Amino acid sequence: MSRDHILGFPNKILKVDWQRNLPIFKDDDRNDAALHLVRFHIHICKLKVDFPEDYLMKIFMATLEGEARSWYEIFLLASIYCLKDFHTMFFERYKESCPSLNLVQNCCRHAYSFIENLEKFYEDDDFMDDEIMEALSENPFQQHKESLVDTYQDAQENLQQDQDLSTMENDEREGLISDLLIVDDNIREIKFQFQIMIKSGWLFQI
Repeated sequence: MSRDHILGFPNKILKVDWQRNLPIFKDDDRNDAALHLVRFHIHICKLKVDFPEDYLMKIFMATLEGEARSWYEIFLLASIYCLKDFHTMFFERYKESCPSLNLVQNCCRHAYSFIENLEKFYEDDDFMDDEIMEALSENPFQQHKESLVDTYQDAQENLQQDQDLSTMENDEREGLISDLLIVDDNIREIKFQFQIMIKSGWLFQI
């Protein structure tokens, strides 16, 4: 792992029993890679500790055993820069054998809001595997991301429509003011001509 860029590295060992109930991934038929990523973030959430980045990477590494650990050990020293990169490499390694990984794209970004929604729905933080997978199938992280993009685009379109409407109203207002100014100038001209006619006596000769 590359951790020299992390603030405070190497960070002091925290007095937290993070190994207790640590989810394990062994790359066998009994493990689901997508479920493991979610289980990892659930585990971190339950610890209620603001871990430094290097600690998160270390904890995730510790979840890998068997074939999964052998896969990790083929990487060169300092080739993993952050937890997000670690998850991306994990995703690329298992995406073909575990299609459910498509449900948890960009896990580091969306996992905690997903877990928060689970806790609100079940009013608990002890989730069954099938509950997690059912929730993922109904609300994949990628779908959630696209929904956010759609919401943003809709907001931008509405804003543009409001701006266009405001521009039209301003143009109409400026046009009306311009017409009133023309009318006012015409009235002034008529008054001026009328005064000339009075002074010249021409008006009374008609």
